[in-house]
Amino acid sequence: MPHKSVRLLLCRPQAGLTDILSQIGKCLRYADRFNRTVIVEMDFKGAVHFRDDFGVYFTSHDPRLVLSSRAFTSQFDRLVAFPSNLTGRINSYLGVYKAKYENFVDVESDQLLSFNVKKNYSEPLLLHHAAGGGMRNVELAVRRISVNKIVQDEVKVRMACIGGPFTSLHIRYTDFLTDYQDRILELKYEISGPIFLATDNRMALEFCRKHFGHDRVFNFATFPAVDGRPIHSDTKMDARTSNMDAICDVIMLAAAKTYYFFPLSTTQKTWTKYSGYSEFAQLLHKDQALFKQFFGLSSFGGVSRLKLRMSKLRHRIKRITLSFMPSHRR
Repeated sequence: MPHKSVRLLLCRPQAGLTDILSQIGKCLRYADRFNRTVIVEMDFKGAVHFRDDFGVYFTSHDPRLVLSSRAFTSQFDRLVAFPSNLTGRINSYLGVYKAKYENFVDVESDQLLSFNVKKNYSEPLLLHHAAGGGMRNVELAVRRISVNKIVQDEVKVRMACIGGPFTSLHIRYTDFLTDYQDRILELKYEISGPIFLATDNRMALEFCRKHFGHDRVFNFATFPAVDGRPIHSDTKMDARTSNMDAICDVIMLAAAKTYYFFPLSTTQKTWTKYSGYSEFAQLLHKDQALFKQFFGLSSFGGVSRLKLRMSKLRHRIKRITLSFMPSHRR
Protein backbone atom coordinates (compact mmCIF):
# COMPACT_ATOMS: atom_id res chain seq x y z
CA MET A 1 0.00 0.00 0.00
CA PRO A 2 1.17 3.59 -0.64
CA HIS A 3 2.76 5.49 2.23
CA LYS A 4 0.28 7.23 4.55
CA SER A 5 1.99 10.60 4.06
CA VAL A 6 0.82 10.78 0.44
CA ARG A 7 -1.45 13.82 0.03
CA LEU A 8 -2.56 14.37 -3.56
CA LEU A 9 -5.30 16.48 -5.12
CA LEU A 10 -6.22 15.24 -8.59
CA CYS A 11 -7.56 18.16 -10.61
CA ARG A 12 -9.56 17.32 -13.74
CA PRO A 13 -10.91 20.71 -14.87
CA GLN A 14 -13.60 20.91 -17.54
CA ALA A 15 -14.81 23.42 -20.17
CA GLY A 16 -12.63 26.03 -21.88
CA LEU A 17 -9.18 27.41 -21.09
CA THR A 18 -10.35 30.05 -18.61
CA ASP A 19 -12.45 27.56 -16.64
CA ILE A 20 -9.54 25.12 -16.62
CA LEU A 21 -7.17 27.69 -15.18
CA SER A 22 -9.79 28.84 -12.67
CA GLN A 23 -10.29 25.30 -11.36
CA ILE A 24 -6.53 24.78 -11.13
CA GLY A 25 -6.31 28.00 -9.12
CA LYS A 26 -9.12 26.81 -6.85
CA CYS A 27 -7.25 23.56 -6.19
CA LEU A 28 -4.03 25.46 -5.49
CA ARG A 29 -5.75 27.55 -2.83
CA TYR A 30 -6.89 24.38 -1.10
CA ALA A 31 -3.49 22.70 -1.50
CA ASP A 32 -1.68 25.69 0.00
CA ARG A 33 -3.96 25.60 3.03
CA PHE A 34 -4.00 21.85 3.65
CA ASN A 35 -0.60 20.72 2.36
CA ARG A 36 -1.52 18.88 -0.84
CA THR A 37 0.18 18.41 -4.21
CA VAL A 38 -2.06 19.28 -7.13
CA ILE A 39 -1.85 16.97 -10.13
CA VAL A 40 -3.54 18.28 -13.28
CA GLU A 41 -4.88 15.57 -15.57
CA MET A 42 -6.56 16.67 -18.79
CA ASP A 43 -6.18 13.45 -20.81
CA PHE A 44 -8.04 11.03 -18.51
CA LYS A 45 -10.52 8.43 -19.75
CA GLY A 46 -13.76 10.07 -20.80
CA ALA A 47 -12.33 13.59 -21.05
CA VAL A 48 -14.34 15.73 -23.47
CA HIS A 49 -12.49 19.05 -23.01
CA PHE A 50 -8.81 19.73 -23.79
CA ARG A 51 -8.10 15.98 -24.15
CA ASP A 52 -4.33 16.27 -23.98
CA ASP A 53 -1.48 16.34 -21.48
CA PHE A 54 -1.44 19.84 -19.94
CA GLY A 55 2.32 19.57 -19.53
CA VAL A 56 2.78 19.65 -23.30
CA TYR A 57 1.74 23.30 -23.31
CA PHE A 58 2.72 24.63 -19.88
CA THR A 59 5.52 24.48 -17.30
CA SER A 60 4.86 24.73 -13.56
CA HIS A 61 7.00 26.97 -11.35
CA ASP A 62 5.46 25.60 -8.17
CA PRO A 63 6.58 22.27 -6.65
CA ARG A 64 3.00 21.80 -5.39
CA LEU A 65 1.66 21.92 -8.96
CA VAL A 66 2.29 18.99 -11.33
CA LEU A 67 0.93 19.52 -14.86
CA SER A 68 1.23 15.95 -16.15
CA SER A 69 -0.24 12.91 -14.42
CA ARG A 70 1.68 10.24 -16.28
CA ALA A 71 4.06 9.45 -13.40
CA PHE A 72 1.10 9.07 -11.02
CA THR A 73 -1.74 7.46 -12.98
CA SER A 74 -0.91 3.90 -11.96
CA GLN A 75 -1.13 4.90 -8.26
CA PHE A 76 -4.58 6.47 -8.33
CA ASP A 77 -6.61 3.25 -8.06
CA ARG A 78 -4.44 2.00 -5.19
CA LEU A 79 -5.12 5.05 -3.02
CA VAL A 80 -8.03 5.62 -0.67
CA ALA A 81 -9.91 8.45 -2.31
CA PHE A 82 -12.56 11.05 -1.68
CA PRO A 83 -15.32 10.95 -2.87
CA SER A 84 -15.13 7.56 -1.17
CA ASN A 85 -17.18 5.66 -3.73
CA LEU A 86 -14.46 6.37 -6.29
CA THR A 87 -11.77 4.46 -4.40
CA GLY A 88 -10.39 1.85 -6.80
CA ARG A 89 -11.98 3.39 -9.88
CA ILE A 90 -10.45 6.85 -10.24
CA ASN A 91 -9.10 5.77 -13.63
CA SER A 92 -12.37 4.28 -14.88
CA TYR A 93 -15.36 6.32 -13.65
CA LEU A 94 -17.28 8.49 -16.11
CA GLY A 95 -18.33 12.02 -15.30
CA VAL A 96 -21.28 13.88 -16.78
CA TYR A 97 -22.57 17.43 -16.35
CA LYS A 98 -25.87 17.68 -14.46
CA ALA A 99 -27.77 20.96 -14.67
CA LYS A 100 -29.48 20.44 -11.30
CA TYR A 101 -26.06 20.36 -9.61
CA GLU A 102 -24.53 22.89 -12.00
CA ASN A 103 -21.45 20.68 -12.21
CA PHE A 104 -20.13 17.20 -12.93
CA VAL A 105 -21.27 13.99 -11.25
CA ASP A 106 -20.27 10.33 -11.32
CA VAL A 107 -22.53 8.51 -13.81
CA GLU A 108 -22.76 5.43 -11.57
CA SER A 109 -23.64 7.13 -8.27
CA ASP A 110 -24.87 10.59 -9.32
CA GLN A 111 -22.47 12.03 -6.72
CA LEU A 112 -20.61 15.31 -7.23
CA LEU A 113 -17.02 14.75 -8.29
CA SER A 114 -15.44 17.05 -5.74
CA PHE A 115 -15.10 17.82 -2.02
CA ASN A 116 -15.72 20.48 0.61
CA VAL A 117 -12.97 23.10 0.18
CA LYS A 118 -13.30 24.12 3.87
CA LYS A 119 -12.51 20.65 5.20
CA ASN A 120 -9.12 19.01 5.78
CA TYR A 121 -9.45 15.39 4.58
CA SER A 122 -7.36 12.46 5.74
CA GLU A 123 -7.71 10.49 2.48
CA PRO A 124 -4.47 10.35 0.47
CA LEU A 125 -6.26 11.30 -2.77
CA LEU A 126 -8.88 13.98 -3.35
CA LEU A 127 -10.65 14.34 -6.69
CA HIS A 128 -11.87 17.60 -8.17
CA HIS A 129 -13.61 17.13 -11.54
CA ALA A 130 -15.49 20.36 -12.23
CA ALA A 131 -16.02 23.45 -14.38
CA GLY A 132 -16.58 27.09 -13.51
CA GLY A 133 -14.84 30.43 -13.77
CA GLY A 134 -13.54 33.24 -11.60
CA MET A 135 -10.65 35.54 -12.49
CA ARG A 136 -9.21 35.53 -8.97
CA ASN A 137 -8.41 31.83 -9.32
CA VAL A 138 -7.28 32.25 -12.94
CA GLU A 139 -4.72 34.82 -11.87
CA LEU A 140 -3.41 32.55 -9.11
CA ALA A 141 -2.90 29.70 -11.59
CA VAL A 142 -1.31 31.90 -14.24
CA ARG A 143 1.22 33.28 -11.75
CA ARG A 144 2.54 29.74 -11.21
CA ILE A 145 2.87 28.56 -14.81
CA SER A 146 4.21 29.69 -18.16
CA VAL A 147 3.73 28.40 -21.69
CA ASN A 148 6.23 26.00 -23.23
CA LYS A 149 8.43 26.55 -26.28
CA ILE A 150 5.93 24.80 -28.58
CA VAL A 151 3.44 27.60 -27.82
CA GLN A 152 6.05 30.37 -27.87
CA ASP A 153 7.20 29.34 -31.35
CA GLU A 154 3.68 29.19 -32.75
CA VAL A 155 2.79 32.61 -31.33
CA LYS A 156 5.93 34.14 -32.82
CA VAL A 157 5.09 32.72 -36.26
CA ARG A 158 1.53 34.04 -36.10
CA MET A 159 2.75 37.45 -34.93
CA ALA A 160 5.20 37.55 -37.82
CA CYS A 161 2.36 36.84 -40.27
CA ILE A 162 0.66 40.01 -39.08
CA GLY A 163 3.94 41.82 -39.47
CA GLY A 164 3.77 44.71 -37.00
CA PRO A 165 1.81 46.45 -34.24
CA PHE A 166 -1.84 45.49 -34.35
CA THR A 167 -5.21 45.91 -32.67
CA SER A 168 -6.95 42.85 -31.23
CA LEU A 169 -10.64 41.95 -30.94
CA HIS A 170 -12.36 39.08 -29.14
CA ILE A 171 -15.84 37.99 -30.21
CA ARG A 172 -17.48 34.96 -28.62
CA TYR A 173 -20.55 33.78 -30.48
CA THR A 174 -21.40 30.11 -29.90
CA ASP A 175 -22.70 28.96 -26.51
CA PHE A 176 -22.48 32.57 -25.32
CA LEU A 177 -23.53 35.39 -27.63
CA THR A 178 -21.78 38.75 -27.77
CA ASP A 179 -23.29 42.09 -28.76
CA TYR A 180 -20.60 43.12 -31.21
CA GLN A 181 -22.04 44.34 -34.52
CA ASP A 182 -22.93 47.93 -33.59
CA ARG A 183 -19.59 48.41 -31.84
CA ILE A 184 -17.68 47.03 -34.83
CA LEU A 185 -19.41 49.57 -37.06
CA GLU A 186 -18.23 52.32 -34.69
CA LEU A 187 -14.68 50.96 -34.51
CA LYS A 188 -14.52 50.89 -38.29
CA TYR A 189 -13.62 54.59 -38.13
CA GLU A 190 -11.37 54.37 -35.07
CA ILE A 191 -8.98 51.50 -35.81
CA SER A 192 -6.10 51.75 -38.26
CA GLY A 193 -3.61 49.10 -39.27
CA PRO A 194 -3.83 45.31 -38.99
CA ILE A 195 -6.37 43.61 -36.73
CA PHE A 196 -6.14 40.26 -34.99
CA LEU A 197 -9.56 38.73 -34.38
CA ALA A 198 -10.02 35.87 -31.93
CA THR A 199 -13.46 34.34 -32.46
CA ASP A 200 -15.25 31.00 -32.42
CA ASN A 201 -17.72 32.03 -35.14
CA ARG A 202 -17.27 32.22 -38.90
CA MET A 203 -19.98 34.84 -39.32
CA ALA A 204 -18.21 37.17 -36.89
CA LEU A 205 -15.03 36.79 -38.92
CA GLU A 206 -16.89 37.49 -42.16
CA PHE A 207 -18.60 40.53 -40.62
CA CYS A 208 -15.28 42.04 -39.46
CA ARG A 209 -13.58 41.40 -42.79
CA LYS A 210 -16.49 42.99 -44.61
CA HIS A 211 -16.27 46.20 -42.59
CA PHE A 212 -12.54 46.49 -41.83
CA GLY A 213 -11.23 45.00 -45.06
CA HIS A 214 -10.41 41.40 -45.91
CA ASP A 215 -6.63 41.84 -45.86
CA ARG A 216 -6.55 43.73 -42.55
CA VAL A 217 -8.22 41.09 -40.38
CA PHE A 218 -6.11 38.12 -39.27
CA ASN A 219 -7.49 34.96 -37.70
CA PHE A 220 -5.62 31.68 -37.25
CA ALA A 221 -8.08 29.41 -35.45
CA THR A 222 -9.69 26.25 -36.81
CA PHE A 223 -13.46 26.46 -36.50
CA PRO A 224 -15.69 23.59 -35.35
CA ALA A 225 -17.54 21.60 -37.98
CA VAL A 226 -20.91 22.20 -36.30
CA ASP A 227 -22.39 25.70 -36.18
CA GLY A 228 -22.90 27.07 -32.70
CA ARG A 229 -20.74 24.52 -30.90
CA PRO A 230 -17.92 25.90 -28.72
CA ILE A 231 -14.49 24.91 -29.96
CA HIS A 232 -13.56 23.30 -26.63
CA SER A 233 -16.66 21.04 -26.82
CA ASP A 234 -16.10 19.65 -30.32
CA THR A 235 -14.57 16.20 -29.76
CA LYS A 236 -14.20 15.70 -33.51
CA MET A 237 -11.60 18.45 -33.70
CA ASP A 238 -7.94 17.58 -33.22
CA ALA A 239 -7.22 18.34 -29.56
CA ARG A 240 -3.68 19.62 -30.15
CA THR A 241 -4.95 22.05 -32.81
CA SER A 242 -7.85 23.45 -30.78
CA ASN A 243 -5.77 23.74 -27.59
CA MET A 244 -2.95 25.57 -29.36
CA ASP A 245 -5.44 27.95 -30.94
CA ALA A 246 -7.04 28.78 -27.57
CA ILE A 247 -3.69 29.42 -25.87
CA CYS A 248 -2.12 31.32 -28.76
CA ASP A 249 -5.22 33.46 -29.25
CA VAL A 250 -5.32 34.71 -25.65
CA ILE A 251 -1.62 35.57 -25.78
CA MET A 252 -2.05 37.48 -29.04
CA LEU A 253 -5.09 39.35 -27.74
CA ALA A 254 -2.97 40.48 -24.80
CA ALA A 255 0.05 41.35 -26.97
CA ALA A 256 -1.85 43.91 -29.07
CA LYS A 257 -1.29 47.65 -28.74
CA THR A 258 -5.04 48.05 -28.15
CA TYR A 259 -7.50 45.32 -27.15
CA TYR A 260 -11.29 45.45 -27.56
CA PHE A 261 -13.87 43.04 -26.21
CA PHE A 262 -17.63 43.28 -25.97
CA PRO A 263 -20.39 42.50 -23.45
CA LEU A 264 -22.41 39.33 -23.67
CA SER A 265 -25.88 39.66 -25.11
CA THR A 266 -28.59 40.68 -22.65
CA THR A 267 -30.98 38.24 -24.37
CA GLN A 268 -29.40 35.28 -22.58
CA LYS A 269 -29.08 34.37 -18.93
CA THR A 270 -25.48 34.68 -17.75
CA TRP A 271 -23.89 35.28 -14.36
CA THR A 272 -21.29 37.63 -15.83
CA LYS A 273 -21.24 40.63 -18.16
CA TYR A 274 -18.27 39.45 -20.21
CA SER A 275 -16.86 36.16 -21.44
CA GLY A 276 -14.26 34.80 -19.04
CA TYR A 277 -11.88 34.40 -21.98
CA SER A 278 -12.26 38.12 -22.77
CA GLU A 279 -11.46 38.96 -19.17
CA PHE A 280 -8.47 36.61 -19.12
CA ALA A 281 -6.98 38.38 -22.14
CA GLN A 282 -7.69 41.73 -20.45
CA LEU A 283 -5.86 40.57 -17.32
CA LEU A 284 -2.75 39.76 -19.36
CA HIS A 285 -3.08 42.91 -21.48
CA LYS A 286 -3.22 45.20 -18.46
CA ASP A 287 -0.50 43.44 -16.44
CA GLN A 288 2.48 43.27 -18.76
CA ALA A 289 4.73 41.78 -16.08
CA LEU A 290 2.27 38.89 -15.69
CA PHE A 291 2.02 38.62 -19.47
CA LYS A 292 5.79 38.27 -19.86
CA GLN A 293 5.97 35.69 -17.06
CA PHE A 294 3.10 33.67 -18.55
CA PHE A 295 4.46 33.84 -22.07
CA GLY A 296 7.93 33.03 -20.79
CA LEU A 297 9.80 35.56 -22.91
CA SER A 298 10.53 39.27 -22.59
CA SER A 299 10.16 39.74 -26.38
CA PHE A 300 8.85 37.78 -29.33
CA GLY A 301 12.23 37.47 -31.04
CA GLY A 302 12.84 36.25 -34.56
CA VAL A 303 11.15 33.60 -36.66
CA SER A 304 12.76 31.23 -39.16
CA ARG A 305 11.98 32.12 -42.77
CA LEU A 306 10.77 28.59 -43.54
CA LYS A 307 8.28 28.58 -40.65
CA LEU A 308 7.05 32.02 -41.61
CA ARG A 309 6.57 31.07 -45.27
CA MET A 310 4.71 27.88 -44.36
CA SER A 311 2.48 29.72 -41.92
CA LYS A 312 1.64 32.45 -44.42
CA LEU A 313 0.83 29.76 -47.01
CA ARG A 314 -1.52 27.98 -44.55
CA HIS A 315 -3.12 31.30 -43.72
CA ARG A 316 -3.76 32.11 -47.40
CA ILE A 317 -5.21 28.66 -48.06
CA LYS A 318 -7.51 29.02 -45.05
CA ARG A 319 -8.74 32.41 -46.24
CA ILE A 320 -9.47 31.07 -49.70
CA THR A 321 -11.27 28.03 -48.24
CA LEU A 322 -13.41 30.16 -45.93
CA SER A 323 -14.36 32.51 -48.77
CA PHE A 324 -15.99 29.59 -50.62
CA MET A 325 -17.81 28.16 -47.59
CA PRO A 326 -21.53 28.95 -47.28
CA SER A 327 -22.62 31.26 -44.48
CA HIS A 328 -24.94 29.84 -41.82
CA ARG A 329 -27.23 31.47 -39.36
CA ARG A 330 -26.18 31.02 -35.75
